[in-house]
Amino acid sequence: MKTSFYKYLLLTTVFIASCSTEKNTFSSRAYHNITSNYNIYFNGYESFKRGVKKTEDSYQDNFSRILPIFYFSNPDVAQSIAPDMQRSLEKSTKVITLHSITAKPDIKKGTQTDKQKAFYAQKEFNRWIDDNYVLMGKAYVYKNEFYLALETFKKIIRDFQHEESKYEALIWMARAYNEQEEYREAEKILNSLENDKELPKKLKEDLFVTFADFHIKQGEYEKAIQKLKEALNYTRIKHYKIRYYYILAQLYQEEEISDLAIKSYKKVIKMNPPYEMTFNAKINMASSFEAGSGRGKEFQALLKKMLKDDKNIEYQDQIYFALGNIAIKQGNKTEAIELFKLSAQKSLENVNQKGLSYLALGDIYYAEPEYSLAQAYYDSCLQNIDRQYDYYEELSLKAQSLTHLVLPLNIFILEDSLQTLSKMPEKELFIVIDKIIADVVKKEEEERERKAQEMEEMQYGMAMGSQNQRETQAQGGTWYFYNMNAKSFGQPEFRMKWGNRRLEDNWRRNNKQSMAIIETTEDGEIADTSSTEEIQIISTKSREFYMMNIPFSDSALEESHIRLEKALYEMGLVYQKELYDTEEAIFAFKEGLKRYPHGDFAVLSAYSLYEYYNINGPAERANFYKKYIIDNFPENPRAKILSNPEYVKQLLEEQNEVNVYYERCYNLFYAGSYSNVISSVNIALTEFSGDKNIPRFMLLKALSIGRMEGNDRLTNELQNIIELYPNNEVSTYAGNLIDHVYNLSPDVAIADVEEKAAEIYVYNEQDVAYFFGLVTPDVNSMNQLNFNLINFNLDYYNQQNFGIIKEEIEGKTVLFIKDFTDFETASRYFDSFMDHESEVFKDVNREDVQVFYISKENYLTLIDDTDIRKYYLYFKKFF
Repeated sequence: MKTSFYKYLLLTTVFIASCSTEKNTFSSRAYHNITSNYNIYFNGYESFKRGVKKTEDSYQDNFSRILPIFYFSNPDVAQSIAPDMQRSLEKSTKVITLHSITAKPDIKKGTQTDKQKAFYAQKEFNRWIDDNYVLMGKAYVYKNEFYLALETFKKIIRDFQHEESKYEALIWMARAYNEQEEYREAEKILNSLENDKELPKKLKEDLFVTFADFHIKQGEYEKAIQKLKEALNYTRIKHYKIRYYYILAQLYQEEEISDLAIKSYKKVIKMNPPYEMTFNAKINMASSFEAGSGRGKEFQALLKKMLKDDKNIEYQDQIYFALGNIAIKQGNKTEAIELFKLSAQKSLENVNQKGLSYLALGDIYYAEPEYSLAQAYYDSCLQNIDRQYDYYEELSLKAQSLTHLVLPLNIFILEDSLQTLSKMPEKELFIVIDKIIADVVKKEEEERERKAQEMEEMQYGMAMGSQNQRETQAQGGTWYFYNMNAKSFGQPEFRMKWGNRRLEDNWRRNNKQSMAIIETTEDGEIADTSSTEEIQIISTKSREFYMMNIPFSDSALEESHIRLEKALYEMGLVYQKELYDTEEAIFAFKEGLKRYPHGDFAVLSAYSLYEYYNINGPAERANFYKKYIIDNFPENPRAKILSNPEYVKQLLEEQNEVNVYYERCYNLFYAGSYSNVISSVNIALTEFSGDKNIPRFMLLKALSIGRMEGNDRLTNELQNIIELYPNNEVSTYAGNLIDHVYNLSPDVAIADVEEKAAEIYVYNEQDVAYFFGLVTPDVNSMNQLNFNLINFNLDYYNQQNFGIIKEEIEGKTVLFIKDFTDFETASRYFDSFMDHESEVFKDVNREDVQVFYISKENYLTLIDDTDIRKYYLYFKKFF
């Protein structure tokens, strides 16, 4: 027995030694092929298949968009299956590292056949290495690591030119290029493969679906249809066949080929896919029919039948949406509006569908056009719809333009109505207001009843659905957020009131683009916030509320006219420049001229009308507005342009004269002749008064004064430019220069700030109220200071009842202790506070804290000025 054992051991040792990758023999190739395939590669490929299956089972399709052909197009997939793909990469890497045979075998003597020559010419003698490279590349694609995938596929193409794996690598390479939007590279590969007669038949499905994906990603749906139809000729797996037919139907629908879309959706339904896909196929099928085909009633009946099916309760929003689309095609706009509203109302979980319903309503009102309603629905749409929606940016721009319109439009409607009311006799005015109040009361009551009914239905449904979940303790405790039963009622209640809001700041606001001017109470009353001392509540159901903005006085009426004229002109601009609604633009400009023929915007409105008629005709209308501008506003630049064709040329010549003079001043400055610069600039300020280059002249003068008299004068002159021309680019340069001077000369900065502080703050030691202040930029230090301050007051001022104010100034929290009766009391408190530094600054960096006291008058100035450093320097200098 021992002899047999030793013989076996010897044979095994010799066999393993002969299987080194450094040697290329029949036995070594057999060993490494078997080990690569049936051990490592098998496990790696199983892990890859497991990841793909996991994706197919869990992927949530968005049926409102064309479904992706490949699941890896969604970046979320890469994260969910990363462990499976990583294991595949590790296994394939192990095969390549440990079992690759690149050593050449011993060449047999004698004449070699072509087959033998090809064999000896190979770079790799383990026939599973290329398969492992392919697996590695696929895993990289699923992980969305496309660069590594491409490099892997390139290696396969380079090293395995005569292997079938080359074709698979090329197809996956095209997929990776598609994902990176490198369509030119993808197209080269796909066209080459389509014309390659050697392409294995089993890869034709992969080729054509990749080609279809290539076209879909670029919006070339007609071409994508042809490739997908070819792919279906080779598709055998039912899961993929269903998916491809559904995508094909969607493409037909996009191309408005209704009969083929319906036919394809029917094929999907017959193949018995998952219910959600069946449902959406029916919905899309109903939405695909052509207007006038006579099939509207057939699909309406189908959808209404679906509404009665309990399985479709959570999908009712989509059903109503589809019914709305049918109503639009049938020309029943009023019915469509109600159906789209119902769809939005039923969308509790599916916020994207709610967004699509609002979009449909916005489109209807935009086409009317009823721009105010369109803006409201588009804005609501943007708050709900998926940002990946194909036309999201276009929709966002349209909503933005409508928002630009709605503000002046609402001002126009409001001011026009208020002016009309101001002219009414009091008796008639009260009749109008009382009718408005009655409508408000009625609408509030109807809204309360509607919400109560909806909540009752919701709670009944929830109660019926949770009969088997009565044990509260089993669901996580009694606190609300641990109690799933309580949450199950609370969440629908929240959604009933607020809708399905995203988790974000200002979630209560429907329109994030505009802030409400008037604050309302929960009971629908208006809080008058004009006074900080006392808030007066004015009910929306009182006459006072509606009368408070009516312009009864001459001054109020004048202000109303100013707002109304400006609103009309701004409306015209938005209609003309953003919405391209020429008819409404012309009406707004004409209405503005009619009401305010000599107003601030009369020239602009008339010139807009002149430009339109000058291009589009009739010529007599253009001449009318040209004459109007010249006769009524002869000194206006537009009138001069219209009356004198040489005016622009003269302006350019005058501008050239200014530029030449400025260059002369600049050369004087460059030569160091600063006094001549100053005198020359003084002449320019008189000769070219009002010219756009005046700030540049003043900057030269400031720089010259600074060279002659120092940085103190320089900063004063620069500050003067900033105050005179705050929005000019020269002021930006002046501000940067001041900062530079301050960095080089801190004393100058301090002196300037102290000078400015002395201009706005008042030194007062009389019997006026004083506050004590503490400021530090660090939040943790402020919390510690607050704690130390409380202990200090308890220890040394326990009889005092100090009030504390927290203010945010320059991004810093400032603590103010108020109600010191006079300067002397505040000063003593300050001295006592500073005498106990070790206590009050415990665990706080003293150098970071500014301590001061301030009169109530100066406190109000500080709140307006918002410059802590300015007051602190003032305090240190004078106190």
